[in-house]
Amino acid sequence: MKFSQRLMRLKPSATRAMADRAAKLKAEGRKVISFTTGEPDFPSPPAAIEYARKALDENKIRYTTTSGTSELKAAIIKYYQERHGLAYSPDEIIVSAGAKSVLYEALGALVDSGDEVIVPTPAWVSYVEQVDAFDGKAVLVDTSNNGFMPRIEDVENALTAKTVAIMLNTPHNPTGVIYDRVFMRDLCRLALQRNFIIINDEIYERLTYGQRYTNPLTDVPEARDVVLTVNGASKTYAMTGWRVGFALGPVKLINKINVLQGHITSSVCSVSQKAAVGAILHAQDYVEDMVKEYARRRDFLCREIASMPHVSLTEPKGAFYAFLDLRPAIGKRYENEVIADDNAFCELLLEHGLMALVPGTAFLAPGFARLSYAVSMEELRTGMDSLRAFLTALR
Repeated sequence: MKFSQRLMRLKPSATRAMADRAAKLKAEGRKVISFTTGEPDFPSPPAAIEYARKALDENKIRYTTTSGTSELKAAIIKYYQERHGLAYSPDEIIVSAGAKSVLYEALGALVDSGDEVIVPTPAWVSYVEQVDAFDGKAVLVDTSNNGFMPRIEDVENALTAKTVAIMLNTPHNPTGVIYDRVFMRDLCRLALQRNFIIINDEIYERLTYGQRYTNPLTDVPEARDVVLTVNGASKTYAMTGWRVGFALGPVKLINKINVLQGHITSSVCSVSQKAAVGAILHAQDYVEDMVKEYARRRDFLCREIASMPHVSLTEPKGAFYAFLDLRPAIGKRYENEVIADDNAFCELLLEHGLMALVPGTAFLAPGFARLSYAVSMEELRTGMDSLRAFLTALR
């Protein structure tokens, strides 16, 4: 059987691979704690469940328009007006089967073979693979020497005549950093000058701790024609399985994404769209309660890591991840085994500490590991005890 070279280039998701490894060990009866997946451990809001039940009771189970229902678009418009002070029209919005789907479709609308997309690193595992899927070239801009904060001069130096877009994620997966507003303002102005699109993945925009996230168009409203904002229900409303994402952007780009989506997924599940309406309109207090609990876990995690040997982190300001710097542990031994790199660290920790992390190499940041604290406090405490014991045993 022949497979396309395009597919053969793609690497499996490292987050899923480690999660699957942990699940396999659990199935074998081992008490593994997994900190791998970016999935809220809260139930979906009652309002989402109520709206979904109503949709089923009313037999709202048919196809919707490809770009999403008018009701959901109206809820998104209301939210962005109230939260960010931004006014959108329905034709500037498309609803997708999760944020990952619309990111892929946006690249499909923008990237020809050989086109370049700038990706600050560390980066979420799917960005580079999605660019590669369209025969584009991901141009990596390292931020690890600047507290994971991109610099406008580095982005400007990475620009070429082939640059069509930059992919951003803030609040950031995997580091939890919130990009500086000055950088975002400068980037919007640069995009206007050099004619490239900012794909601004703000899926974690509500999950912030002591530092509010600001959509860049709030500061640079004249950049609307070069900014595609990507968001969704998965993280903010603990609705990962409902698969509802959306994008807000210039009509010309939204229309092209809509054409591509019409040939891939068509419309999002009608019941899921109804549930998202309920969440957006009626679950804001629920979100605030989740954020308070995430903040409690984050604070505990930061205190614990600060007291451990061979590891450190940049304090996360958003999302629900900590990006552990393992570099002091590289080259040390656990019993008779040498820790050659972050992959080896995570393998040994899983085998001997029964704790699953995602190696930083998956995020284009060797020497680090991502820990998701979207887990219970009980699991977090047990995990920190396990990590401490593992690190203390290194020689």
